[in-house]
Amino acid sequence: MSKLKKHPPDYQEELDRLIYTKDYMESILELAHTSKDQVQENIKDAFTNLDYLDSSLSYINILTNSRLLDMIQGDLRQLIKMKENPYFGRIDFIPADSAMPEKYYIGKFSLYRKDNQEPIVVDWRSPVANLYYDGRLGQVSYQAEERERFGDLNLKRQYVIEEGDLEEIRDIDVTSRDELLQKSLSEKSDKRLNDIVATIQEEQNRVIRQDLQKPMIVQGVAGSGKTTIALHRLSYFLYQYQDKLSPDKVMILAPNNMFIDYISQALPDLGVEKITQTTYNEYVQACIRTKINMIDSTLKLKDLLETTSENKEETIIVSQLKGSIKYESVMKEYLIDIIKNYVPKEDLYIGKFKFFSYKKIQKLFLKDYRYLTIDQRKEKINQLLKKEFKSKKKEIIDKIEEKFEEKYESILFKYQDAEERKVHSITLLDNKEQRLKEVKAETFKTISQYMRKFPKHSSIDYYKNLLTDEKLFKQYSQDILDESEIDLILKQTAETVKKNQFETEDLAGILYLQAKLFGIPEDFKMKYIVIDEGQDYSLFQYRALAIANQTRLFTILGDLAQGIHQYRGTNNWEDILNHLLPKANYITLQKSYRTTIEIMDLANQLLMNQANNLPLAEPVVRHDNKPQMLECKTDEEIFSRCTQLIDELNQHNYTSIAFITKTEKEAEELTHKFNNDSTFEVQLLQGKEAMSKNIVIVPAHLAKGLEFDVAILVNMNTRYNTNELETKLLYVAITRACIDYISLVKSRLPFN
Repeated sequence: MSKLKKHPPDYQEELDRLIYTKDYMESILELAHTSKDQVQENIKDAFTNLDYLDSSLSYINILTNSRLLDMIQGDLRQLIKMKENPYFGRIDFIPADSAMPEKYYIGKFSLYRKDNQEPIVVDWRSPVANLYYDGRLGQVSYQAEERERFGDLNLKRQYVIEEGDLEEIRDIDVTSRDELLQKSLSEKSDKRLNDIVATIQEEQNRVIRQDLQKPMIVQGVAGSGKTTIALHRLSYFLYQYQDKLSPDKVMILAPNNMFIDYISQALPDLGVEKITQTTYNEYVQACIRTKINMIDSTLKLKDLLETTSENKEETIIVSQLKGSIKYESVMKEYLIDIIKNYVPKEDLYIGKFKFFSYKKIQKLFLKDYRYLTIDQRKEKINQLLKKEFKSKKKEIIDKIEEKFEEKYESILFKYQDAEERKVHSITLLDNKEQRLKEVKAETFKTISQYMRKFPKHSSIDYYKNLLTDEKLFKQYSQDILDESEIDLILKQTAETVKKNQFETEDLAGILYLQAKLFGIPEDFKMKYIVIDEGQDYSLFQYRALAIANQTRLFTILGDLAQGIHQYRGTNNWEDILNHLLPKANYITLQKSYRTTIEIMDLANQLLMNQANNLPLAEPVVRHDNKPQMLECKTDEEIFSRCTQLIDELNQHNYTSIAFITKTEKEAEELTHKFNNDSTFEVQLLQGKEAMSKNIVIVPAHLAKGLEFDVAILVNMNTRYNTNELETKLLYVAITRACIDYISLVKSRLPFN
């Protein structure tokens, strides 16, 4: 069974334990399959025997069995995932109040004996498992069930189990832990994201288990495991609050759909299912229930990367303004007037009788119901008016009758002549009948007609009106923005918005108006939000997200050095801490686990050339090939070297090779060249598709967040300049490599 070359003293005991675990899992799987079949049969019988005379009982039976089936299927999925690798670690803990050691085998999921609840495998997210990641041999403690347990940790052990076979056993001390990490980091990139739970580092574990009741911002260098931490913290959060929070109230925001596909492969292995995975663009459109004609956000980046582009500075200024608190203040001023002028300026009448004044409705709308959204206020007023209408209508009829009696008595007293009295009495009676007829004819239609006079604009309509009406925009921004800023925004935005075309920078304003005016659907109101690549979001985007969801329970992970969308994103975390999350835990991660010392030193040289003190990575001690920079004279020579490199690299059985270009155009040209002049199958990544081939071609801005065994930088007709944006773009390209990095260029890259 085992391929172990050297057995530890208790090898047979460990082998027996693995066999016992696998046998028990097999018996549980058989039982689960039987239970599943039985429950499915029960559901089928319940549907077959559904009787309308006893429907409630039958429906309850169906519902109960359906829930049980969901639980069984969930257990089945977990057991099947565990079957080939039931656990990866073990700790032996001797409690301070006992001499008996407690042995805990640690895996991705827990497994208990059904008869006595003996823990066969404990979940990595459980309190005691924290000792595996953080505990040192000797005296330790951990929190469990609101108390601290003290004792001695006298064994930490890791296992390598492949397809159910025990391959390797290592007892962990500082030295062997480094060896285990080295082995993990040398794995191909396709295995690393899924297997990382076994080698989570102490600093990563602290971030994962940080106070879940507080927001958190993580500044992590390239390769520090930000995405890994995001997914594991998400998993840890759901584990801790599984009885209090449904997964559908948890959301992870990713930069694009390609990235979502990348992380979605790992989530089920961490026990994370049914959470919302989306982009900011898609989320806002879901919240307003309207498809927005979005301008491709990469077009602006392309424009900024073209050195000949005019008005580059103006474009950056407008993007930064739209993501600022100043722009939010403009929206706030505009919003005040929208709400103030929302109620139709007229009184309500029953016939000629006023039964509800505009002033009273306005007070209800602006003061009494101010805690509700506009739609909720309207509905509240609608119900109140209908109720008042019923009581007022009867009151008015009684009043007419009363007035008639008074006037009739006055006629009797005033007119002595019988004929004259008769004429006046008939006239009075006719008037009375006419008034009563008018009042009785009034129905709820009066209310409906009034309610239809409320505005019917959407949040997009309001946003569009503001940006396309120069006078209106200046009215609300003149005390907040400079005249030049107002002119720039109108100049760059008015024409596109008139055509119903919107940029990513517009979404914060639209979401803000939606949240304040109408609220967002409950289905999209989240309680916990994880945001990866957080440096690409503006302060206003974060604040609008918090307002819409009525939560500040965010976990934000990012790297300022990779802020290639800095023109519309965040260039410092202080603004978010000061203006949104003052109580957040702020953590920095300097260690880089992805790539080699040689590659990371090269990438750090780029950042040291910048004046803004961007955080430098500290690579773990892992050496490999020195990065190569191959200068070529022609495009044909570059392409020839590309094919040669693939042949050479394929001998190493790498699972992912990426050709990274500066621009999309260059990526398309290289793909065209491969498709026409080679036999290699390559995939062009454009941000929307899943990676389906081992060899990919991707522009640098779309490679952010991804990793490959080998990254080959290709520059045919472009070069990287030394400005901040292009330095960050080059930094992103270089740090995608896990094992090897090569440049194919016509002109040298901007290093020292």
